[in-house]
Amino acid sequence: MKAKRFFFLVMAICLAIGVRAQFRSNDEVLLYIPAGESIMSCKVPIIVRFNDNNLNFDMPVMSIIKDIYKNDSSLKSYFNRRLLTYKFDEDNTTSKRITYNINYNNTGTFNYLSFSPDKKSLIRWSDGTQPKYYIRVDLSELAPKSINKDFLYE
Repeated sequence: MKAKRFFFLVMAICLAIGVRAQFRSNDEVLLYIPAGESIMSCKVPIIVRFNDNNLNFDMPVMSIIKDIYKNDSSLKSYFNRRLLTYKFDEDNTTSKRITYNINYNNTGTFNYLSFSPDKKSLIRWSDGTQPKYYIRVDLSELAPKSINKDFLYE
């Protein structure tokens, strides 16, 4: 009986480590806009890419993102430039939020990005500031929208 409990405990720990490692090793590029805004009205989105225990981050002007999207729908080419790199923050990570931080310009003030486990939401804050909430937007929403011209055939 004790052997079964021990085996179950070891399997649960391995599963938890595996899920967390999978979250952090994803090479996918994600785009976030402030909660309450639309993709059309957002001027400065957040773009991130997970890289092992690090996270590449930038807040470019939306027109730059749309221009790059025309040639690279995955936006991975955007990350060829030097961007801020956040480190995994084990102290602030909980079962509901995976957190990364950066000591920007070595000032002692940390900036944080905290993601939901499904990566659909993001909270951004700095020491001593109010959190800002963001939602994930599918990259396909950057594609030009087609216009229905069926009336030309009527």
